[in-house]
Amino acid sequence: ILAAKAAKICVAYDGMDRFFSMDKILFTGNPVRKDILDNKIHQQEALKTLGLDQNKKTLLIFGGSLGARTINEAVLANADAISKRVDINIIWQVGKIYYDSIKDCSLSSCSHVKILPFIDNMDVAYSASNLVVCRAGALTISELAVLGKAAILIPSPNVAEDHQTFNAKSLVDKNAAIMIS
Repeated sequence: ILAAKAAKICVAYDGMDRFFSMDKILFTGNPVRKDILDNKIHQQEALKTLGLDQNKKTLLIFGGSLGARTINEAVLANADAISKRVDINIIWQVGKIYYDSIKDCSLSSCSHVKILPFIDNMDVAYSASNLVVCRAGALTISELAVLGKAAILIPSPNVAEDHQTFNAKSLVDKNAAIMIS
């Protein structure tokens, strides 16, 4: 309704010309936290901060700030295989509501797996990681793009109009990520 009266429309993704006139579109992207944007933490420093082996590749798994039940279930279903993959580090943010039920799982005794309820310092977690497996929230997509992180995106099926799938496709269509429905 307001688009007809707007002089400019700031957008974060390509393809918005299907909704708005091209001459009004201004591609600005999403705002990204300053600590992510100005990330100056080297991987070795980040791994040391997290108490992980500095000589291993690192996988970061998270389902957004609340965690993601299905991602957590997938990790737990593969706990035996993960426990044997001592050649990599895993940072697994399970979400505060899932933490109590997961914190004592078989992976908690693995020195190469760090289970967290929440990550306060995402800049450190991103710096430590070589690959990210996560949901496809708009801000997460922007953070991954700014940092140039390799990612496997698992869009939440429980969001309005399946917008996380569209978010994920913004990277997938540019060969910058893989998506698993």
